[in-house]
Amino acid sequence: MEAVLNTEYGGITGFIGVSVTGFREGSIFTDFVVETTEVTIAEFAEANKAFSEAVTSTIAPVIGSVTALYNSEDKLRIGGIIYNGNRMRLVCESSSINVGQIRSVEWTFRGRVIDGTGRRKITNSGTSSVLTIEKADVVLDIGLYQCTLMGDVLQFRQERDVIGDDIKPPPIIVSKSHIPVRCLGTEAQTVPLKCCVQSPFKVKWFKGSLALDAGVTENGTSFCRTYAYPLEACGEPTSPTFTCKVDDLDYRRVTTLSISEEPFTCEDDEYGDGREGELSSTECPPGQVGENIAKCENGKWILVEDTCVIRVIKDLLDSSEGLQVEDVPSFVEKLSEEIEVIKNDVTQSPNTISTIVEILGNIALIDTLVVNQPVIEVG
Repeated sequence: MEAVLNTEYGGITGFIGVSVTGFREGSIFTDFVVETTEVTIAEFAEANKAFSEAVTSTIAPVIGSVTALYNSEDKLRIGGIIYNGNRMRLVCESSSINVGQIRSVEWTFRGRVIDGTGRRKITNSGTSSVLTIEKADVVLDIGLYQCTLMGDVLQFRQERDVIGDDIKPPPIIVSKSHIPVRCLGTEAQTVPLKCCVQSPFKVKWFKGSLALDAGVTENGTSFCRTYAYPLEACGEPTSPTFTCKVDDLDYRRVTTLSISEEPFTCEDDEYGDGREGELSSTECPPGQVGENIAKCENGKWILVEDTCVIRVIKDLLDSSEGLQVEDVPSFVEKLSEEIEVIKNDVTQSPNTISTIVEILGNIALIDTLVVNQPVIEVG
């Protein structure tokens, strides 16, 4: 066999050597490697044809065509910086090799063929293929991706192992959603509006489309802007809104002021000052996302909405909304591990418990899923 290979492939440009790497069942499938310094499609097509004829005449009939597979040293290209929950694009292109006319394309993820439905869509052109993943997830979408462009003579393969560092945590904006304000009618009265985000992100304050001149403070882990909103002459109650936006990304959070001359009837250290019927918000405890919103009733702040959830569980809830059957085993393992780590905190957070129940509900809704063992075991 190697003598035939050397005879038929030895004349191609840049030939280095050839070797048989194995035989497989199913009649006889032969795998062999041809090493060259360059790839010329026309020469490979002629060599493949000559090899097929030589084997047929001297060894055994060749059924079907002989096709070369080129494993690219270049990785699949990721289009830009990817944040968890945003779109991820993987580009497969044979810029250094002329594959010829591409007949078909196959993408795999963790060894399984991607069918191009659900969150993962495939778009092909004459010389490349793009895999677009909607709502890319650091739990569900990390692993080995492989793309094969199939031509008449040559198959071109690229791969990339997408790791956790490739899908970065999104910006988390911290600001109050509701702030009651009493207009005193004094000159130069201002209302401080503070908005923070974790580094390396940065934010700006806007009123409508107008960027506001706000001071900056940063400590290496967070970046904050505080805008001193000047109150004009007091009049009818107003509720202006301001938007804190992350630079160059579509992440934002709105703050609404409730401005009136009426005196405050509710006062405390947690929610601040407010009038009857007004809302005020506070941040969640460290390690949680969401907020607490209270309403001023009969001189007291009454909690009306608590959306605080332990951050890692909220992230897993987001992940569970894009689950497919093949993702479930690894996802459930991740969920169980995280609950084991934070189980003492979970018991103190009813919202987190409810969120875990919601996650399990999302798992149960997956078509054709068969559960044959406990989903979560916590010691």
